[in-house]
Amino acid sequence: MACMNCETDGGGCGSGCSCSSSLPLKATGAASCLCIKCKDGVPAITVGNQTEPMCASCLYVSLLSKFKTAVNNHGLITPSDNVLVAVSGGPASRVAVEMLKEIRSKAQSDADASKDGTMKVFRLGVVYVDEATVLRLPESEAEAAVNSIKEMYDGIPVHTVELDCVYGTDGLPSDEDGDSASSKLKLTKLFESVKDMTGKEDMLELLRMQAIQTVAQISGYTKVVLALTATRIAAKVIAATTKGQGYSLPAFIQYLDGRWPIPVVLPLRDCVARELALHCHIAKLTTIFVRGLTTMADPRSSLNNLAHHFITLLQEENPSREHTIVRTAAKLTSFSFNAEVVPPSRRRRNPRNHDKGGGKSELSPEFLCSICRAPLQSSDMSPQTETTVGNGRDSSGNYADMKSTCCPSCLFQIFPEDGVQAEEKYLLFPDSTRKASTSTFSQRQKWMRSQIQDYLLPEETSGLFEYQLLFLTTMKLLLNLHTTSIYPWISRQLLNDVY
Repeated sequence: MACMNCETDGGGCGSGCSCSSSLPLKATGAASCLCIKCKDGVPAITVGNQTEPMCASCLYVSLLSKFKTAVNNHGLITPSDNVLVAVSGGPASRVAVEMLKEIRSKAQSDADASKDGTMKVFRLGVVYVDEATVLRLPESEAEAAVNSIKEMYDGIPVHTVELDCVYGTDGLPSDEDGDSASSKLKLTKLFESVKDMTGKEDMLELLRMQAIQTVAQISGYTKVVLALTATRIAAKVIAATTKGQGYSLPAFIQYLDGRWPIPVVLPLRDCVARELALHCHIAKLTTIFVRGLTTMADPRSSLNNLAHHFITLLQEENPSREHTIVRTAAKLTSFSFNAEVVPPSRRRRNPRNHDKGGGKSELSPEFLCSICRAPLQSSDMSPQTETTVGNGRDSSGNYADMKSTCCPSCLFQIFPEDGVQAEEKYLLFPDSTRKASTSTFSQRQKWMRSQIQDYLLPEETSGLFEYQLLFLTTMKLLLNLHTTSIYPWISRQLLNDVY
């Protein structure tokens, strides 16, 4: 997919895209220089690593080196893994698959040459999510894209799945025509109910990931590779900042993301989209273009699209700014699910590089947004929870659970409704999303109760009501918790115990 419309491809575009990252342009002045790597009279065709004139072969070596460094130094893929690459037909995912095939081929040669024959080689497959229902693509265009993907990755397992598979029972896609039609109708209504274009893009990204995870779990894969480039991640950093997602920003820019049942890895985080597109053009690697939600739309149509165009303007002035944005954001404290699994031998050689992650989870568990899976702050869940329970409504298992466990961005862009409209929209979400909201709400209640369990008076204590009111007053005065989420929660829980 093109530009910002393909999160799984890291901003890589197909051959029909008109954005600057997909054009095989030569860098200014590169054609008159010699390759800095070869030094034997080979003319440079581009500027790699922001400042180094390179020829075609050295450009690929540079990209492959970055890819291998990310995989090896951060323990992203091990010989025992089954790797599933999410593809869209664009240059980023195309190059990622080619590099994994090359690494796998060398590993297979080493395994065949080993005397004991015990060396393992990771398994490789690709998945393509058909989003024609949401994008309103003609059936012929959608089928052509699927067939092109199968031809493009001939020789390795190719899984194609429609986006509405997320409505399957127990995570399994439905094969019956009636169920399929019902799922497509639900999916269409869900996207029609989201009025904000930024919300539509974020919802599409979430459902796409759920579909990828479904395929990975059913087929026995242990790692999911997303071809997110530095270009795409830089745009996500800018967009997330404007949406007020600064707290959760470190979660999705690390090399490893363990929020999902199958861990997600980003081996192309240090590569820029333009270099990958140029390599595809030089190596004549086939790519396809599938239009997205904001293809050829005004840059101001969504925050995501605006952030992408902003990054495009920055890289035209100074190509290194993409890396600068990513490196700066990567310095933020990550979460425990971003911790890298590094072999003991590599940890001993360089212990400082692998002693990161988990800094934000030492004091409390990490609760995730029911919709976008972004980590939540304590204050993010308090307003809706207080209002819902304060009105005497049981929020267990209904839309109130989801609204009380959503991040502010999703509440504003995806799920702003209240009352009957909210209840109707709640039923349009996949079962997995609704179950996640109920589970998160219940886990948070249990955790908060465990935090104050030692301070609660036993039920058999005489004069319980008066003592508990005295306790609440003391907590409010001494701890000054009346402006946080824990005081109203304690009040409700203790009053519920009394009545």
